[in-house]
Amino acid sequence: MPLSRPGDVTLEKSPAYFVTEAAPARVWRMNTSIQLILILRDPVARVRLCAARAPASLQDLPPKPIESLVLTRNGDGRVNPNAKMVQTSLYHRHLRRWLRYFKPDQIHLVDGDRLVSQPHSELQQVEDFLGLKRHIRPEHFVFNATKGFYCLAPSVSSGRGKKRRQRCLGSEKGRRHPSVANSTLTALRHFFAGHDERLVQLTGRTFDWMRRNAQQFGEE
Repeated sequence: MPLSRPGDVTLEKSPAYFVTEAAPARVWRMNTSIQLILILRDPVARVRLCAARAPASLQDLPPKPIESLVLTRNGDGRVNPNAKMVQTSLYHRHLRRWLRYFKPDQIHLVDGDRLVSQPHSELQQVEDFLGLKRHIRPEHFVFNATKGFYCLAPSVSSGRGKKRRQRCLGSEKGRRHPSVANSTLTALRHFFAGHDERLVQLTGRTFDWMRRNAQQFGEE
């Protein structure tokens, strides 16, 4: 961690902390008053992205079909609850572990879908959570049609004397999800529906993806 002086806000990030069983206790021992920020996105979309990134083999073959990674092997089309990328997306289980050590007001939940579609409003809430003066405004972002999400506007991302251009996330971000059979998507949505409800009960929040998936259930 970098040296922090009084008045500084020091940030550090890793997606592995949230799902690592030993992490909450170790973080608590380091700093019991730490503020935690957790970005949650649609677990179905997350599983699809993880499947796209999963290496097929050492020979760099095309990615394995998502069905071979998340469905049971007996061909019944049901989700395998023990699949690693499925386990990682059971947010309520991991969050309960953190809540054994930290108060709810120490953990700020960011709606990942809204962070993509309305980055300024979600980041303003982060500023409020950290006790920072609001600096982020809608005009600080511009939609990049190639990436499919917002990037920092040139006036924000470029300093004096530098070529003004957008600042976006790396090339590994914004990739297209592989096509998935409707039956597999339906199985994933049904599987995560109950777990999403447990997350609502735990946090008192309904996330955007839950409303969207509920609407899709009604259309099926």
